[in-house]
Amino acid sequence: MNNLLLIEKALLESLSSGARSVTELTAELGVSDLIIKNTISSLIELDLIIFNGEKYELSSTKLASMQIKAKDDQIMSDEIYHAIDDLRVFKLSLDSFEEKLLQIHLKNFNDFVTGIRNKTRLNQDADPKVRLVDQRVFAIGVSRYGDLLKSSLMI
Repeated sequence: MNNLLLIEKALLESLSSGARSVTELTAELGVSDLIIKNTISSLIELDLIIFNGEKYELSSTKLASMQIKAKDDQIMSDEIYHAIDDLRVFKLSLDSFEEKLLQIHLKNFNDFVTGIRNKTRLNQDADPKVRLVDQRVFAIGVSRYGDLLKSSLMI
């Protein structure tokens, strides 16, 4: 799953909710039908999706063996990182008090997002379906600058 392009992952996530036509996938993902058709061809070659005569659906044999869960959180790929319009990266020196405050704010943010995700799961039938293309993406985390430098040098 980590070797797939962002558009391929998004298409698989869309199909995890059920079979869809090219038109439905185009509306769901907000990209042109040409991109959808090319992505479908790629995923059919990988045996990740099949055409059932009317719509495309996940190929249960290959996906089961890969244990793909498209709705689960995944490691953020470079594609997502570069696609976020409002991404800010800061390098700061923090004292121990500021470090504790940062950890509290990160926990509060994580609790906020978890609460929204749990509410969404509980009220799935009450809320109107939001297209995948309209969902929000959050990237948040803290690392030591030295660790980032080391990981950027790893091949």
